Amino acid sequence: MPMNRSTKEIHDEIMTCVGFFPPFFEPAVLTPAVLENLWQQTLCAYLTNTIPPVFKEKLGALIGRYLSVAYCLFCHSSTLSGLGIHGREILKVLERPLPDLSVAPKALQFLKKLPDDVWPEAGSDLEDVLLQASIVAFFNKDQGRTINRLREILSADFFNHLVMLISYNKTSVQWVEVHPEISYAKDQRYLLYFDKVIAEEPRLKAYFESFLHAQSGSNRNTLDQLIAEETSRSRILSERDREYRKLRVERDWLLEIVNLAPFAISMLSAPERRYVIANEAF
Repeated sequence: MPMNRSTKEIHDEIMTCVGFFPPFFEPAVLTPAVLENLWQQTLCAYLTNTIPPVFKEKLGALIGRYLSVAYCLFCHSSTLSGLGIHGREILKVLERPLPDLSVAPKALQFLKKLPDDVWPEAGSDLEDVLLQASIVAFFNKDQGRTINRLREILSADFFNHLVMLISYNKTSVQWVEVHPEISYAKDQRYLLYFDKVIAEEPRLKAYFESFLHAQSGSNRNTLDQLIAEETSRSRILSERDREYRKLRVERDWLLEIVNLAPFAISMLSAPERRYVIANEAF
């Protein structure tokens, strides 16, 4: 991988691999090193991770649900539809209660070590146990018992990839939480599959409506109204972010010109009269 790549180079690679530029990456476009880091984590820990895609999306959706992170919940749930999971099954996944985080799931103690090339079938009881265990491992409040038991059950390859996936979800949640401009309403996964999910299982409409009501602190609006509000909020934040990027580019351009001057130049902000630009000769 080339070092010190430009934002455009990374952007083009993401477009080639994913087919669109997820809102998840937008806050990093002004810092290519951060964008590169986020992309490489996404590529290695998520996209090319050997854990089956359905399990990865179920885990991401559940983490989004338990931590009330709308972007993760909506996008991963929508992706499950794209993987062929019916809306009825998606609702079943999302309605799973949060397991007891202080202890390892009881079913883990009865599992024998799985063959190296075996991962449980989607929808099986064994997959259910591994989902519970992964959630407990994510929150890490059981003094490491669950992750140690998973090490004994899974092959080294699957165990390492699961740990990497769990760590990536932690990074993703933190990144989304500190960047409220990241919106599911602009993500192609949501745009392509969410309406299909709702059509397949009408009870999901009430489920997502309830989730957004809890986030907004109000139960007056319908799901359509709540999503429209999110779309509007996302548009406003995107426009603000676009203007900020434009100002940054103009400032960098001006600073470059000022630095070329053979004499001292400084600029003060008004009314604070703070130095905002000063060249090397100043």
